[in-house]
Amino acid sequence: ERGIRVKSGQHAGIMASTAEDEEVIADLTELQNVEDKIEEAERRREEKIRQVEKEFNTELRPLYDERIKACAKIKGFWVNTMLNHPQLKDLVSQNDEECLMNLNEVDVQEIDDEDFQGHRYVFRFAAPNAFFEDKEIFKEFKYNKESGDLLVDQTKIKWKPGQNLCDPGDVKKMCGKVGTKRPNEDAEETSGFFAWFDDMNEDEEFIGQPMKEIWEEPVKYFAGDVDDEDEYGDYEDDDDEEELDGEEEDGEGEDDEGDDDDDEDDEQ
Repeated sequence: ERGIRVKSGQHAGIMASTAEDEEVIADLTELQNVEDKIEEAERRREEKIRQVEKEFNTELRPLYDERIKACAKIKGFWVNTMLNHPQLKDLVSQNDEECLMNLNEVDVQEIDDEDFQGHRYVFRFAAPNAFFEDKEIFKEFKYNKESGDLLVDQTKIKWKPGQNLCDPGDVKKMCGKVGTKRPNEDAEETSGFFAWFDDMNEDEEFIGQPMKEIWEEPVKYFAGDVDDEDEYGDYEDDDDEEELDGEEEDGEGEDDEGDDDDDEDDEQ
């Protein structure tokens, strides 16, 4: 008798009759048809959501441009938002901070055309800039809607001679100049921020995610109204718990050693 083998969990199945096989296949076909309809409905919903978001982004664009101009009037606005971000502050070196004091405008632009979807991160600097020639630098991440393939493009920064913040040699020489305001070892760190513009770096989350968060609420980050624990507390709590566990284990070990010594003294 021919039939299909029906499995239950990890146990061996039983042999089903041909009639039962046909019934199961019919039921599965019906179920798959329903799943296909649900998938199609979800696809239409996602497409409508994208269309609505695109319309609102178009409507908001003039307001974003207005906000960019308003922020540019406040000296050091954007570098302060970065230094107040729980993640980004650790990626901005002292030398980055000095350079980013020239940063006048930040613009996070959404890309949503027929073929691609993604973001373009634009940074505009005041002239003259002691570190590089560019007045504007960008990093762009585009995902093909069909294949999901990622395309990355960025500015190749034109560093001025001896001022390359990504070059360890240049950074060391800058820190050794007479009258430098960077006396500690951290000042010799190469750039964490500008390293993102290397054409080999295809990690959008590294700088992109923090910049999107800042872009959404720049005033909040400028004012420092950010609780580190809200966004990154879980990771910090895990680290603290591991440290405490380690300390407790060390303490228990010391107590055990002390008890052993006491036992030896009693025996003597």
